[in-house]
Amino acid sequence: MIYLLIRHKVADFQKWKLVFDENLEWRISHGEKSYQILRDINDPNDIFVFCEWENLDSVKQFINSQDLKDKMRDAGVIEEPNIRILTEKLE
Repeated sequence: MIYLLIRHKVADFQKWKLVFDENLEWRISHGEKSYQILRDINDPNDIFVFCEWENLDSVKQFINSQDLKDKMRDAGVIEEPNIRILTEKLE
């Protein structure tokens, strides 16, 4: 399995969540299989998005796409996101 972990700060969680939800089909069409949203207990605008992804190629294309950068900007992401690609494989 391939996972994507994105951490970013947003100006307003509710605005960010609205944009995130509006783009569900777009994310699925790019390979997202599932997601979970977590928020820092001390700062609710510090967000972690943990996603399961179809494969490594599709996740790399997704995180490097200008569309993703534009959507993050429109959602109110105010800091450079920290993006990690993870796997369960222990090889």
